[in-house]
Amino acid sequence: MIRVALFLHGGIGTEEGKDMVPDLGHLVSRLSRWFDITVFTGSRGEADREEFLCGKARVRPVEATSRARFPRMFLSVLSAFRKEHRRHPFQLLHGMWAYPGGSTAALLSSLYRIPFIVSIRGGEAASVPEISYGLLRHPLLRHVTLATCRRADGLAVLTRYQLTRLARAGLRRENAHVIPAGVSDSWITDLKPKTPSAPYRILHVANLTEVKDQETLLLAFGTILKSVDARLRIIGPDHLGGRIQSRARVLEIDSHVEFMGQIPHSQLRPHYEWAHVMLHTSLYEGQGVVLAEAAASGVAVCGTEVGLIADLGESYMKSCNVRDHLCLSTKTIALLKNHAEFATLTANAHSWAASHTIDWTAESYRRLYEATVMEKR
Repeated sequence: MIRVALFLHGGIGTEEGKDMVPDLGHLVSRLSRWFDITVFTGSRGEADREEFLCGKARVRPVEATSRARFPRMFLSVLSAFRKEHRRHPFQLLHGMWAYPGGSTAALLSSLYRIPFIVSIRGGEAASVPEISYGLLRHPLLRHVTLATCRRADGLAVLTRYQLTRLARAGLRRENAHVIPAGVSDSWITDLKPKTPSAPYRILHVANLTEVKDQETLLLAFGTILKSVDARLRIIGPDHLGGRIQSRARVLEIDSHVEFMGQIPHSQLRPHYEWAHVMLHTSLYEGQGVVLAEAAASGVAVCGTEVGLIADLGESYMKSCNVRDHLCLSTKTIALLKNHAEFATLTANAHSWAASHTIDWTAESYRRLYEATVMEKR
């Protein structure tokens, strides 16, 4: 069994809602069926230093990356890694996110002559200077990201959209693997066709942050309300201190908007079943797992041309330029009123989700792991 060291700064937890990215946890758990995996992840203090299991993978929390500069964090990882490697040598390293997970894998690869893979998951391929978002806007982190991607024995991205952004930044690489994060099989059921009718039900699932651009969401929904009766349900933790709620009141649409706050992932399914359309307004998205969840649930998607929306195209999800609330409102209204197009769009998206589950994702990584190790023998 191939022995793998996986490096990341968070996203693996002992329970849902506590430092847990659902698709990441599911992926590691499935990969641990085929590989002997040790995960080295950031901790938030002494209380979070206890080892635990994710599937069969051993998770070893180390120095908190959010509090420590990279050299100090790397020394903590190096110490933990060295002990594990002496006991039972690793044959493959895998960094989740280009920094710090990928750069850690790259350094250890140079020290120990072990092949490494890097997965681009989030803001590593982004540069949105107006909101100070993305690694590519920092000269040093841009250099580290591109150098890590060039050096990696295997490079995986969530979408072609990400790969295009990296290419624009100067990455030249022909053999990158596009591996979206699929939903778990429990999300895939027989498609139950919906026939939208007023009041139309619109869903938005995202952290309330600047990169998700809920300002455009509210402007689009306000325009929709001028033409049809609708309700907007917003799910996600608020990182903007009530700014979006205040904006809804200023726009005088708050009586039609529900702010649900953070809801455990296991309790999201009824909200997807409630919705006719997901309205997604991000300025940047690596993929947008919520888009795959909407597709699996028979919810039509209309959103900005980022992440999975950009990859799949208009036959699967309706798209507009970022910040274009008029386009978003126009396309959403047209989709809600055109039942034939609504049915075709949701059927196409559901078919994609059913063929790209988390098991498909894990199998794609399984092949990448095995091929990378074989090439280096």
